[in-house]
Amino acid sequence: ASTSIGLLPSPTADLQSMNNIGRIMCRCVLDDQPLGRGLGRFVFEFLADAHEWRVFKGAHSALAALSDFDPELSQRWAQLLVQPQLAAGLTLDLFDPDAADEEVPPESAALERAVLAGCRHKLLTIREASLRALCDGFTETIDLRLQLGALSAAELLRMLRGNTELSREQLLGCFAWPDASVNAEAKAGFAAAGSEAPRYLREIILDESPETGLGSLGRLHLLEWATALTALPCGGLKDPITLKFYESADEHDLPNVHTCTHEVHLPPYATREQLRAKLLLAVEHRHDGFQIE
Repeated sequence: ASTSIGLLPSPTADLQSMNNIGRIMCRCVLDDQPLGRGLGRFVFEFLADAHEWRVFKGAHSALAALSDFDPELSQRWAQLLVQPQLAAGLTLDLFDPDAADEEVPPESAALERAVLAGCRHKLLTIREASLRALCDGFTETIDLRLQLGALSAAELLRMLRGNTELSREQLLGCFAWPDASVNAEAKAGFAAAGSEAPRYLREIILDESPETGLGSLGRLHLLEWATALTALPCGGLKDPITLKFYESADEHDLPNVHTCTHEVHLPPYATREQLRAKLLLAVEHRHDGFQIE
C-alpha cells in the first residue's frame, strides 16, 4: 500500500531471493546489525513463529499488525468494530476473497471474525510461500525462533529494527569526543590545528531547532552517513564514531567519512553555520557514494 510503514514480501516474490534475504537477515541479527524501518512487524512475528498466538489471537491484535503495513485499511476495519452499524451490507468476501459471498451480521462478534479473517488473508495467506522461503533462509544456519519468540512484540521489533528514532543525547553518545582525554585530543588533531570543529558539531547535535540543528530525521541520517547503519543497535554502537582533523582540506571542502571504521574527518571550518551547511550536504548524498569511502 502506498501508505505502508513496514513492508511485507510480495505474494509473487522469487522464492530463492526470499531465501537469500532470510540468510542475510539472520547474519544481521547475529552481528547485532539492525534492519531499520523497512520490514513490517508481521515479518518479525512470523520469523519468531509467534504470529498465530500473538497476531491472530484476536481482531485487535491482528489490526495492530496490519496497521504497520496498511494503516488506512486497518483504521477502516477498526472503525467497524467501534460502529457495527457501518458494516450494513458488507459481505465476508470483502474481507477475505476466499470466503463465501454472505452478508456480515452487524454484530461485534461477527465483525471481529470477519476482520480477523481479512487480516489473516492480507498479512499471511496471499504471501505465505514468500514468508516461508524467507523463514527457511533465516533458520538455515541457526534457528533463533525460540529465543525471538520469548521476546514481547515491542522487544522483538526494537531488537530487529533497532532504534529508528534518536534523541540528541543518544546521537551525542555515538561519538567518541576528542576532549574526552589528552590522548584522544592528540590523536584527533583538532587542538594542534586550532580548530573548533568538534565543538561546533556537538552544538549542532544538541540544538533542538531543525533550522539550526538537525531535527529527528536529520539525526538518523547523520548516523547512517557516518556508520552505514539505518538504525542504532539496541545496545549502542560497538565502535563509536571518532572525529579526525581533515588536514588536506580547507573550509570549502565537505567532511569525509569512512563508514567501515566509523571515522569522520572534519575540515577546519571557521563557523558552526559553515560546518552545518557542509555536513548537511554530505549527509544528503549518503546513498550515492559522494565523499564516502
